[in-house]
Amino acid sequence: MVGRHRALAALGLVLLVVAGGLPVSGTVATVPQPSDPSASSESGGLGVDAAAASLAAQENNSTRQHDNPANVSAEGDLLGVREWLSNRMLERLSTGAIELDQGQYERARSVVGDEYDSRLAQFVDVIGETDSESDDGSDEPFRRAQRSQRNLTERVQSYEETYDDYQQAVAEGDETEAREHARQLQQLSSDVQRLNRTVVGQYETLENRTGTDLTPATRSIENVTENVTERQQRVDERLFTGTELAVSPDSATISYTDPLRATGRLTTEEGDPVADREIPLRIANRTYTAETDAEGRFQVVYRPRTIRTGQSTLVVEYDPENTSEYLASNDTVAVDVEQVMATLSVEGATDEAAFGDDVDATARLTIDDREVQGVPITLAAGEAQLGDTLTDDAGSATVRGRLPAGVPDGDRSLTLSAGGPNAAVTAEPVSQPVTVRSTATDLTVAAAQTTGDTTAVNGTLTTTDGLAVDAQPVEISVGDAVAETVRTGSNGSYDLAVDGGQLAVPDEATVSVRADFGGNGTNLEGTNATTTVEYRNQSGASGRSESLGSIVSNRLPFEQVPPAAIAGLTALVVLLAVLLALRRRYAGRDGGDPAATDTADHPEPDDGDEAVATDPEAEAAATASEGEDAPADEGLDFAPAESLLATGERAAAVRFAYQHLRGHVAPAVGAADSDTHWEFFERCRADGMNGERLDAVRDLVEAYEAVEFGPNSTAPDAERLITAVDLRWSSATDD
Repeated sequence: MVGRHRALAALGLVLLVVAGGLPVSGTVATVPQPSDPSASSESGGLGVDAAAASLAAQENNSTRQHDNPANVSAEGDLLGVREWLSNRMLERLSTGAIELDQGQYERARSVVGDEYDSRLAQFVDVIGETDSESDDGSDEPFRRAQRSQRNLTERVQSYEETYDDYQQAVAEGDETEAREHARQLQQLSSDVQRLNRTVVGQYETLENRTGTDLTPATRSIENVTENVTERQQRVDERLFTGTELAVSPDSATISYTDPLRATGRLTTEEGDPVADREIPLRIANRTYTAETDAEGRFQVVYRPRTIRTGQSTLVVEYDPENTSEYLASNDTVAVDVEQVMATLSVEGATDEAAFGDDVDATARLTIDDREVQGVPITLAAGEAQLGDTLTDDAGSATVRGRLPAGVPDGDRSLTLSAGGPNAAVTAEPVSQPVTVRSTATDLTVAAAQTTGDTTAVNGTLTTTDGLAVDAQPVEISVGDAVAETVRTGSNGSYDLAVDGGQLAVPDEATVSVRADFGGNGTNLEGTNATTTVEYRNQSGASGRSESLGSIVSNRLPFEQVPPAAIAGLTALVVLLAVLLALRRRYAGRDGGDPAATDTADHPEPDDGDEAVATDPEAEAAATASEGEDAPADEGLDFAPAESLLATGERAAAVRFAYQHLRGHVAPAVGAADSDTHWEFFERCRADGMNGERLDAVRDLVEAYEAVEFGPNSTAPDAERLITAVDLRWSSATDD
C-alpha cells in the first residue's frame, strides 16, 4: 500500500477519466501505427480529436455519466485507469521503435523519455492502490523495456556516427584509421544484436501480460538490427581476414602449481598460417602473449587464480590489436580446476580507529615461498568489509577502507582473507587486533506544515565534527499518534511526510516532534532532538478540493481536460463525494489505523539524498528499479538491502542486491532478461569485467542461488557480501 497522497493522485486520475470521458474500461487499446495521429499527439495520452470522438461516442451510447457515490467501485475504476496507462506506454514503445527504424534517433529517445516516465509513475500509483496481488511488480516489464529500448537507440546512433567516420577514413585512403573505426563498429554491432534480443524478449513479455500486439514494433527493431548486421559483415569482409584458433591442453587437470600448458595453431579461415608474429591471447580475463612459428603454432601457460574450482570450460581467445588485419577467434578447453592453499601473512595494520577513519592493512601471499600475483585480498572489520585489492608482482597488497558505523566500539579484529572459498587460490584468513573508539553525534530536526494536511519532518545526523552519518535509523515521534523509523541518506539527512489525519488534531494545535538516534550496535553515541510545529487542520471540503486539484495538476499532467469535465457544479459535487467516500473506504480497510506515510510524494533534496521508506521490502523494490540508466558506477544504492538486513530479512536482502546489481550491469555486458543467474555471470566474464568485480558478481550469484533455489533460505554471509559488492562498485574501476 502506498501513501495516502498517492491514493488521492490515483483517484484524481480516475475522476478526471470519468468526468472527461476518457475510455478506460472494456477493450485493450490497439497500439497506433505511424499513420495514426494519436501516436504523436497526446491530451492526457489521447489525441485531441480522439478524445473528442470518444466523448461524442459516449454521448450517443447508454453509458451512465454519473453514479451514486455510494455505489461507485473505486477498484473497478482503478483497473480501468491501469489499462489506460498501460496502453499509453505501449503506444510510446511502439512509436519509439518505428522512429528508430526511420533513423529519427532524438524522437525515438524522447518518445520513451519524460512523458513515459510520467505515465509509469502514475501506473505505479494505481497498481499500488488495487487489491490484486497480481499487480505487484507489473511496472517492471515497462521499466525494463523503456531502459533497453533507449540503450538500443543510443547504440544504433553511435553505430551510425562511427560508420560515417569509417567511411570518411576509407575515402581518404587511411586504412589504419579505417580499421580502428571498424573495430569500434564490431563492438557496437555486437551490442545492437544483444540488445535486439533483449528488447524483443521484453516485447513478448508485455504482449503476454497485456494482450496487446507489438508485432509492428518488433518488426521495426528487427529491421534496425538486420541493417546494422549486414553493414558490419560488409565492413569486415572489406578490411579484415577471418581466423580460426585451435588449442589442445596437455592435461585435463590444472591448478596454480600445475598450470595449463597448451599448444595451439592460428590460421586464416582458408587455412593459411598466421606465422612468425606475437599474438595476444585472452584467458579468464587475463591477457598473455604467445609467438607463432612458420606454421602458426604456439604454446601458452595459464595459472588459474580466481576461477572456480571443479570442472570448467576455459575460453581461449585470439584478441588482435585494433590496427590488425585479422579478426578475433576463439576455442574452448575443458579442464578440472583444483584448489591450492596459499599462505597469507600480515606485514602491518591499523591498531586504533573511530567512525570514518581510514583503516589499512598490508599482506603478502605466497605458495611454497613463491609470490602469488593477481589474487584479491579483502580487509574486514567484524562483519563489515572495508575494501579489497589484487596482489602485485611481489605478492603484496595494501588494502584500505573507512571504518563504518556498524563496527561496535571496543576491542575488535581486522581480518584479511585471500581469494574465496571456491577459488583456485585461497588462504586461511589472518587477523590483527584493533581498538574501535566511540564517536559523539549531533542530530537536528525541523518540521513544518506543507500542502494541505501534510507535515514535513527533516533533519541530519552527523558526528560532532560534522561528518555525515548515513544508513542509520532515526525514530521520529510526532505528537502522541505517529511513530516512524527512517534511515539517513548519503549525506546524513532524513525526511518524513506525515499525513495530518494521523495526528487527530481537531482544529489548531502546537504539536511536538522528536527525533531519536540510539546508536545501538554501532560505534556511535546516541543523541536526540526536539521541535514543535503549529498544525492547522485543513481537512474541510474546500481544503480537500484544493488539495486534490493540486495533486492532479502536479502528478497527472493532462495537456487538455475536455470542457465537459468541468462544465458544471454537478461534476464537482460528484468528484468531491467520491473522494470522501474513498477516504472512508481506506479508513475502514485499514481498521482505523493511520495510513503509512509515503515520502516518495515529496521531492528529493537537490543533493540527491533519499528518504527511506518505513517498509524495507517496499523500499527495496522501489530502489531496484531506479538509476539503471546511470553511468557505469553511478545510480547504485544498496541501503535498502541494509534495511532488510537490519530487520533480519537476510534472504530478501540478497535477492534485492542481486536484482539491483544485475539491473545495473546487464545492459553494459549484454545480458538478456532470459539469462539465468549463471549465464549473467558468464556474460560479465566474457565482457572483460575485472577480477575484483567479477569475484563480487560470482559471490553474489552463489548467494542468490542459495537463497532462491537451495533447501534453506538463509544467507549467513549476507552482510559481508552486500558490503563487498557495494564497496567494489563504489570505488573499483574496470580494467
